[in-house]
Amino acid sequence: MVDRSPHIAKVKPHQQRFLAQAVVGVLALALVLIGLTLAYQRSWTAQLNIGFAEAIDNDTPFLRGFHEPELIAGTRSRYRWTTPVAALQFSNLPQQAYLLTLRQINGGPTRVGLTDGSAPIDAELRSGRILHLLLPATAADGQVRLLVDPPFAAPGDPRALGAALQGGTLQTLGRWAWPPLLPLLAWAGALLALWLVVVGLGGDRREVLLLTGILGGAALGATWLAPLRVGYAAGAIFQTTLYGLGFALLARWLFPHLAGTADRRMLRWLILAATVVWALKLGGRLVPGSMPGDIGFHRNRVWAQMLGNLFNPSLHRGVPFPYPPALYALIAPLTATGISPEWLLQMVAAACEALALPLIFGLVRRIGGSERAGLLAAILYGVFPAGFMTVAWSFDSHVFAQLVTLAWSAWLIHAWGRWHERRVWLLITGGLTLIGLSHFGFYINTTLLAGLLALIMVALARRPHSSPPGIKRQWLALGSSLVVAQLAVWALYYSAFLELFLAQGRSVAEGGVGAVNERALISRQILLWDTLNTGFWRHYALIPVLLAPAGLWRLWRERARSRPAALVIGATFVVSLALGGLPIITGAPLTTRWLMFSAWGLAVCCGIAFDWIWTRWGRWGRWTAIAGTVFIAAWGINIWIQAAIYRIRPPEPF
Repeated sequence: MVDRSPHIAKVKPHQQRFLAQAVVGVLALALVLIGLTLAYQRSWTAQLNIGFAEAIDNDTPFLRGFHEPELIAGTRSRYRWTTPVAALQFSNLPQQAYLLTLRQINGGPTRVGLTDGSAPIDAELRSGRILHLLLPATAADGQVRLLVDPPFAAPGDPRALGAALQGGTLQTLGRWAWPPLLPLLAWAGALLALWLVVVGLGGDRREVLLLTGILGGAALGATWLAPLRVGYAAGAIFQTTLYGLGFALLARWLFPHLAGTADRRMLRWLILAATVVWALKLGGRLVPGSMPGDIGFHRNRVWAQMLGNLFNPSLHRGVPFPYPPALYALIAPLTATGISPEWLLQMVAAACEALALPLIFGLVRRIGGSERAGLLAAILYGVFPAGFMTVAWSFDSHVFAQLVTLAWSAWLIHAWGRWHERRVWLLITGGLTLIGLSHFGFYINTTLLAGLLALIMVALARRPHSSPPGIKRQWLALGSSLVVAQLAVWALYYSAFLELFLAQGRSVAEGGVGAVNERALISRQILLWDTLNTGFWRHYALIPVLLAPAGLWRLWRERARSRPAALVIGATFVVSLALGGLPIITGAPLTTRWLMFSAWGLAVCCGIAFDWIWTRWGRWGRWTAIAGTVFIAAWGINIWIQAAIYRIRPPEPF
């Protein structure tokens, strides 16, 4: 008889751990489904706000066949004209009766009916009247049809008009109702996917409970507060879950190489954080009616490039400037697969934001910081409000250039003292060239940064007794790299804009900076306040800005290994502050995205400062660091929800 007890003893703890994880997962799923069912029983009245495309409870998701909003002269009230055949679409609601209220302020008589085929309702709405329409439970997932025949003719308006509608409400009637199936399945799928990712990465039951609890709480809160919006977002939740699973699988293979860590717990949290960043920043773009930003602008430039039109300037606050095509050149071949440029751009932007996390983690780890500091820095970078702003505005070439700038800066630090080696020099030069061909603002920023670092190297080389060995080769390598990169980007792209640059230079010489965009200069006090409030506060929730000097000081004082990072980050801050102060001095609000240029440095310094607080103050320090990170994340996610769900524009990043 074979003794199997050793084998059983070895397997049993693993089985017990998996069983505990499964119990927690099933319990969380059951509680969330029960909670969602109860949340859908709440009576609510949703303001349709027909006429407001960008506001809390805006009208965008459920309108079909409506014209753009218009403003009633002399008031703040807005309305929309329908086309002769329009509809209101209410999706994935509980099967119960509803009361729909519509107000018509102009136009022809409007016949209102249902398209579900089960209720013979046919009502009429006339100008100056309010219609109260009882929708049966069978119409919960149908359309409310709005027909105007013949079309209304407004003097001097060539559009085919129906009726001018304003406001409106949708109100629940009755008590018990079966919840809609699709949102329940969407949230259940998201919880199951999260459980699979956490368990697959080796998480314990406490981590499973924490993360599923957060997602379940978010699902319950969203359903309780905005059931109408959740119904529209159900499809986006499904898609985000699938893409999140795919990203987690890819990250499990890729991140150990990028982050350079062997600690499974740190790697697990890094992958989870990056997956959440990916899911948020891609999923928010998938929600119907989310803020479009500049996605149409980038789509048009992709098509223009494929037609050979590479040198179209763009406008920044009235000033024409070059818009380099590197991102579009990378995306264009993929459109041959049939994937739309819009989709590719959104995927690339979300991927750039998520892939920055392992780069920052690996950078902090390699310069001698703790893995906890690296994880905090990576999470902070992923949840900075500024990052949500750039994705909400769909500044896709900006996001791409920002990732390349981070990778280039990290390579400078990693290869410190070896810049003269051929492979290192080629990567530095190639990175500078790629940045120059990706985004004009980041091209200016990195050129100034490289020039400043070269000057610092020259100054150190002039002190022969105290300068580091090989410093002359350092500045010669960086200087030559900068020169070669400039020759490359000017030969390939910027030489086509030489006349534009010369004309702008003459305008500045003759009439000052304001003559370039032909706009009045702005008060210095206004620009200073905008920098402090919109910049430091709304971009970063202020905490990283306040902690950055302490983190930079820790980098410089901690050990010699981290001083190159302190030097590069310090030079980055100097360039950013100089470019940020320039508009205040000149009165012209032109920006090179200088504040975003410093995002990675702020994340690194804040992560190191939080780690020091955590270590120095014990339990209080730990909760202080966690609370600070959560506050910054909440600030960023709030901006993201406003843009993705309610189309409320965040500040334009600068």
